[in-house]
Amino acid sequence: MSKQGEYIIKNCKGTRWTYKQEQKCGWKNVGKRIPQKTYEAVIRKANEYVGEALLNGHDFKMPFRLGTIYLRKRKNRVYLNENGNLVFIKPVSWSKTRKLWQEDEEARKDRIIIRTNDEYAYIFTLCNRRFKNSFYYKFRCNRALNSKKSEKTKDGSIVR
Repeated sequence: MSKQGEYIIKNCKGTRWTYKQEQKCGWKNVGKRIPQKTYEAVIRKANEYVGEALLNGHDFKMPFRLGTIYLRKRKNRVYLNENGNLVFIKPVSWSKTRKLWQEDEEARKDRIIIRTNDEYAYIFTLCNRRFKNSFYYKFRCNRALNSKKSEKTKDGSIVR
């Protein structure tokens, strides 16, 4: 992150990269040349459709046996380990933690963190895959989909 609110994605090959690859291949997969804005709009609309399907409780099975994306409950646990330390298996709310650290200097020095009560997690499985090195692939939802997920969780409208 370079400035507040300005994010730089360093390890993602996005729509611009795929558009350039289609240009290099001579538009074999598409059939004819498409303007870049139209190409990106189609991909964006398809991704919105997949996100809405996930939020409505449907699984998204990707073609060519690439895996399945689905929304499931995360098991949040709190337990004591062998040393008697309290262990939390919950995600950290970094926005609330940073706000606490700005307000309270002692909390920052003690590295006190605030955890969320988010019960839902996006799970990307790669079962029945037909390709090697599948551990390189990961699904991360964008901010808009994440905020819709949290709104639906608070409303209680997510079924699973």
